[in-house]
Amino acid sequence: GAAKSEPLPAEQAFDIEAIADGGDALLVRMTPAPGYYLYRDKTQMRIEAGDGIALRAPQWPAGKQHRDEHFGEVVVYFDPVDVKVPVQRAHAGAVEGTLHVSFQGCQDGGICYPVMTRAVPVSLPAGTVSAANDDGAPIAEDQRLARSLIGSKRTWALALFFVYGLGLAFTPCVLPMVPILSGL
Repeated sequence: GAAKSEPLPAEQAFDIEAIADGGDALLVRMTPAPGYYLYRDKTQMRIEAGDGIALRAPQWPAGKQHRDEHFGEVVVYFDPVDVKVPVQRAHAGAVEGTLHVSFQGCQDGGICYPVMTRAVPVSLPAGTVSAANDDGAPIAEDQRLARSLIGSKRTWALALFFVYGLGLAFTPCVLPMVPILSGL
């Protein structure tokens, strides 16, 4: 290959652009210069656009598996990559905001840059109010349990807890405790 040139300034090595993809998503284009690459898992995005606007999990296209001397097996992008980022909305109005993208990349066979953050202005047109979690993203077990205790399922869940608790009281490891506890 060609001799490694002096590394580019970070602004030239990596370009970040973002546009609204309708009112309910952003399209973020991350462009590494030729001979440079970006890490998928080192990228984080957040939006500042007032209350009620938040980002959901980015939808990354397939990248390249790459053996990295710093991070082991990672997914990287050598070519421009378009990442769709769904927007969670508590209100439908149009908003002006700033997308903050933190990312890390390297020169192929050369230096790795520290984590960089770019602020990209974005204009979101009016969109649709989103349900709390309708994008199929996994939710934490405690969130699922909390949701199951809301509403009509509550009595059923509490009855189930009571029955399971009673069942636990008669497990073999608890039985030796019964004479001790009843002797008090």
